Amino acid sequence: TNPNKDFETLVTVDNLTRAANIVVSELAFTYLPMIKEESMQVENGKIKFEDLSEKILDLIGVYDREQEIKYKLRSDRIEVDADSVTVKYSYLPSNYGVQDEIGYKESEISARILAYGVNSEYLLMEHAFEESLMWRDRYTKALEKLILPKSTKIKGRAWV
Repeated sequence: TNPNKDFETLVTVDNLTRAANIVVSELAFTYLPMIKEESMQVENGKIKFEDLSEKILDLIGVYDREQEIKYKLRSDRIEVDADSVTVKYSYLPSNYGVQDEIGYKESEISARILAYGVNSEYLLMEHAFEESLMWRDRYTKALEKLILPKSTKIKGRAWV
């Protein structure tokens, strides 16, 4: 095998992985939050953020047997009056590797939309600006169709 070709392939795979991580982070932070529910035992009425499996972005709710309960949000923890809860939160994804599964399901975001975004970011890294803009436009339009309200009819008005 050609060691230079192998090296080029590894660099390409690394750049594509970086591009995918940029797109997934942008999606999670700006457009389509990644949501996780975690059941856990509570110690001394406190759930430390560091005990959650993901890096919390926004707390959606705390539940005891599927019933939402009151909580106090602190800078590093959640305080509750329960022994065992389910915490629902949005999170910032970690950097994914080639073999990792991302936190979105196909029903939330299609592979096609992700591919458009990854193409755009990768081509930007390769200094192919025109092509990058073309793919960014496709990505943005596909994303708009996904996240904009389905009923966008505007009632006509007439001046009388």
